[in-house]
Amino acid sequence: MTPEFLCLIISGGHTHLVKIEDYTKFEILGKTRDDAIGEAFDKVARVMDLPYPRRT
Repeated sequence: MTPEFLCLIISGGHTHLVKIEDYTKFEILGKTRDDAIGEAFDKVARVMDLPYPRRT
């Protein structure tokens, strides 16, 4: 990809929406303050009694 684009970073620990302006220049447009998206997915799966993915 060539800059300029948006990047959505999602993990169990944090979530960021970042505007990439160039290879060395970026701006964080938004981020979670408490629960990350991955953590929210885990909580919803637990409430729905879905099994945790197993590694083979």
